[in-house]
Amino acid sequence: MAPPSRRECPFPSRRFPGLLLAALALLLSSRSEKVCHYIPNPAHGQAILANGTYSFGDLLHFICNDGYYLIGKAILYCELKGSDAVWSGRPPICQKILCKPPPTIKNGKHTFSEVDVFEYLDAVTYSCDPAPGPDPFSLVGESTIYCRDSLGWSGDPPECKVVKCRFPVIENGRQTAGFGIKFYYNAAVMFECYEGFHIIGSDTIVCNSNSTWDPPVPKCVK
Repeated sequence: MAPPSRRECPFPSRRFPGLLLAALALLLSSRSEKVCHYIPNPAHGQAILANGTYSFGDLLHFICNDGYYLIGKAILYCELKGSDAVWSGRPPICQKILCKPPPTIKNGKHTFSEVDVFEYLDAVTYSCDPAPGPDPFSLVGESTIYCRDSLGWSGDPPECKVVKCRFPVIENGRQTAGFGIKFYYNAAVMFECYEGFHIIGSDTIVCNSNSTWDPPVPKCVK
């Protein structure tokens, strides 16, 4: 008895290779025709299309104007949800940059101490109080800071403290500039050696914030 004959079910793509390509092209074209809805610029900011269209797969970038910061996602994607093209999230907003009052400091104060809220780039300047003793307070650090961004101020507040370095003495040499009896913060002194000696170290030293000379007082050696 002869074995039963095998009948193959013809696969359309073998008989009609163009049919599969046409279906694929139709699928891609249907996706490419999907368009997400228009999103306007946020208040105090911009919505920038990466490719100039709202089609499936496109990106929308958001940026804020100076003085504002972004709350939400900076990039949205046009994606498919079922048969619809939708954005990947809610549009962000641009919030005004505001800073709390800057820190107060010991032995000093800052301008606009009566203000409760500071806006973008608003600045305050610190100053030191009169010292109770014979030596004045020195302002160590930046005297002015400003409201920089949503994280706060541009830097730490300065300190007000007495900074006083010892009288600098150099053997086999002499002081050429920065003469004084007392040497406070940032005081600079210059030296030179007597004839026949050469200097070891820097010829200029500065009184730094911890009341020491930086670099140390040089030496004059033969």
